[in-house]
Amino acid sequence: MQSIQRRLLVWILGALSAGAVVLVIVSYFVALYEIDEILDENLKQVALSVASHEMAGGEIEAPAQPAAPLADLDFAIVSWTRDGRLVFASDPRLTLPFDTAEGDSRVQSNGEAWQVFTVRQGDTVVQAAQRVAARQFEAAEVAAKLVPVLVVLVVLIGVLLVAALKGGLKPLKSTADHVGALTAQSLEAIPTAQTPRELHSMIEAINRLMQRLSATFATQRRFVADAAHELRTPITALKLQVQLLERAREDGERAGAMVELKAGIARAERLIAQLLALSRLEPGAWRHETTEVDLGALVRKAVVQMSTQAEAGDIDLGAEVDENIIVDADPEQLLILLNNLLQNALRHTPEGGMISAKAARSGEGAVLSIVDSGPGIPKADRTRVFDRFYRGLHDGSMSAAAVGSGLGLSIVKAIADRHGALVALATPSSGRGLEVRVTFPRCARPCAGAVGNYRQAA
Repeated sequence: MQSIQRRLLVWILGALSAGAVVLVIVSYFVALYEIDEILDENLKQVALSVASHEMAGGEIEAPAQPAAPLADLDFAIVSWTRDGRLVFASDPRLTLPFDTAEGDSRVQSNGEAWQVFTVRQGDTVVQAAQRVAARQFEAAEVAAKLVPVLVVLVVLIGVLLVAALKGGLKPLKSTADHVGALTAQSLEAIPTAQTPRELHSMIEAINRLMQRLSATFATQRRFVADAAHELRTPITALKLQVQLLERAREDGERAGAMVELKAGIARAERLIAQLLALSRLEPGAWRHETTEVDLGALVRKAVVQMSTQAEAGDIDLGAEVDENIIVDADPEQLLILLNNLLQNALRHTPEGGMISAKAARSGEGAVLSIVDSGPGIPKADRTRVFDRFYRGLHDGSMSAAAVGSGLGLSIVKAIADRHGALVALATPSSGRGLEVRVTFPRCARPCAGAVGNYRQAA
């Protein structure tokens, strides 16, 4: 790949060379125009002189033999009587057409173009002619004299450009060296105080990229540290449960230890699945491909999937949806969002409680909401529950399985952010429980349709 310096030299020298060629061509036509004016006036004066001489009774002696071959003849004089009889010709081999019209004209004679000036005085018609090619040759000589000067000028400018570009591109090389010295542990901003203004926009863009990379690396380091810390707890619990299983002497003890071990494995699997889901939502990790999604159908699907778990906990799980609510979204990611919200609600709703999943129109957009009759979340904790691994405080009545991994709402918020949706927590109108609202600002097409209800207990 060519360097910027080489490309600039090629383009600038190419432009200069093209300009030099244009200058030579223009010089040729300007010189030809000036030569034509001068020589036309000379032809006029010669023709007038010859006509005046004949009118005074003078005689012009025709040469017995042309002084030069016709191919070298550049100038000629021809005299006629008014009725077209040839009186005199400086070279008999040149045949000019007889014309009594005074002034300039261009004629063809002997296969070449001749510029002719005709003078008519009394009974005498005089024509002074000059070969056009001779004029063009003189103009070409004038233009050709510019070529060496222009060549030297282009070469000189090229040498000066090389020196100027080397000096001018030093800040770019310095900036490149600075960027090359950056590492994942050292992503300081590149200073712009000593750099040309033309580089400021590029350096600022690089600095913004460095900031994003620094934030991403910090997030990854924090995620890895948190994940390692969170995985240590279930692994330690699994070790203890294996030890209890090994020490069990009776079948009942072994059965109880086996149940605890299976529950511990299930919690570890759930935590790992949540970690994997969250890692896929990191910036640049998920390719966001959307399609038109029916929110009502998606809510009903999620409710059906959770119905068995709801029945096991004696929880009334149902759906209230407006039909034909279509949004642009990734259906798989939205289903993960719904499942996490429903699992959180099932985990915190006591036996005999109620959970309602809703999809409703809201102006030009739509709202997904999960309402439960659980203990809710204190207002002081609502800004923190979206942080990774934050579980909040509980009264100790919840089992280890019910406490959860602290990643569900983090995943919900990450998916909502990718879809341009807003997540908010509120207290239901009943005054007890929690309502999680996910608001989509705009539907893919106008929402319309009746409200449909579905409850798992029905």
